[in-house]
Amino acid sequence: GVSRSQNGLYAYGTPFWGDCCITRSYDVRYDVNAPYVALTFDSGKFSIDGSLRYDMGDARGSYAGTAIAQNLDVNGDGVIQPVEQRVATVDTANARPVDYDWNYLSYSLGSNYLINDDLGAFARISRGARANADRLLFGVVRDDGSVSSDEGVNVVRQAEAGLKWRRDGLSLFATAFSARTEEQNFEVTSQRFFNRSYEAHGVELEASYRYEGFTVNGGLTWTDA
Repeated sequence: GVSRSQNGLYAYGTPFWGDCCITRSYDVRYDVNAPYVALTFDSGKFSIDGSLRYDMGDARGSYAGTAIAQNLDVNGDGVIQPVEQRVATVDTANARPVDYDWNYLSYSLGSNYLINDDLGAFARISRGARANADRLLFGVVRDDGSVSSDEGVNVVRQAEAGLKWRRDGLSLFATAFSARTEEQNFEVTSQRFFNRSYEAHGVELEASYRYEGFTVNGGLTWTDA
């Protein structure tokens, strides 16, 4: 018979995934600046805190995808083995530019109020984000190296409010929450880029009881996502 491998190697690349994702080259620099400020006010029964952060960044460079070479003598033995009849190589001759900027504002605002010695209320709203990096290089970067603002940054928004009660060794907490997240990602097997949003709302209940050196904790969460 004819050997279908080269010392156990069956392919140069990943042909079962369309040779899309393994043989690639990146030469990209990411620079980020993020000034922030945080303030807190506490009057005894009531406290409030807030923070702001402004992220600014840019990506510059280039990347190259995959090119298929036919009958490439990879090991230089002068013989084209079956595994060398189709070889995935880095397509350096057609490198693509990366040239885009991003900026976004993050914030968090929360407060606590002591209703009485045993009962307190709290609330918080926040917005944060994350800039995407190399995952964008799988088909989202435009020919001039730019990307859209929606695809360049993933945003997370959250809000929560609740009550907390403590007496002796017993503690009870109830929190209502809501969250919305964005995600961009590349799925290798289908070679598709996803741009999705997720939402989750729910209530979380927690309890704790402590007696001398003994503690019991429990929790229950209901989520609609």
